Amino acid sequence: SGLSLVAELSVWVNNKRIEKRTGSMLWTHFGISGPVAMDISGNWIRHEFQGDSPKLQVNLLGSESFEQTEKWLLDSTAENHAKSIGRLVGERIPKPLVSALAEYLSLEPSQSLGTLSKETRRQWVRGLIELCLPVHEHRGWNHAEVTSGGVPLNEIKPKTFESKLQPNLFLVGEILDCDGRIGGFNFQW
Repeated sequence: SGLSLVAELSVWVNNKRIEKRTGSMLWTHFGISGPVAMDISGNWIRHEFQGDSPKLQVNLLGSESFEQTEKWLLDSTAENHAKSIGRLVGERIPKPLVSALAEYLSLEPSQSLGTLSKETRRQWVRGLIELCLPVHEHRGWNHAEVTSGGVPLNEIKPKTFESKLQPNLFLVGEILDCDGRIGGFNFQW
């Protein structure tokens, strides 16, 4: 709780990534929060509501790829094979998160880089960039930053915001069915 980092969150449905966002993420006493979590949560909730069983995945190293992360571990091993994997990973993510990640993955953070098997190294890589976060629930209406739904945009004249169905009725703001990123974008409507 209280740790923050720049991370990439992705929503997956039927083994296909349907959205990804990168930004500031905060670990809290109730789960994750921060702009990136708020930005992507609506997509996850929408698919959950539709019965799609969405999965939430985090890349703790931002948008770094599997290949880049594995190369970093291999290069670091060549430079200092006696260094522990936990110390190395702690240079990239908050140290308390290293311990929690190691425990979650059943890995030993004190293991030296030079003694890591290929499979153990790849478990660390997958844990850092493909960590599936279990979602038990969302925080609901009382904690919502943005809501979805409203008057469909195809029922509005885009230049004037007048209803196509009811003359002289002008609709703006969150009464329209538009979801903007966190940061006041919906207010612009």
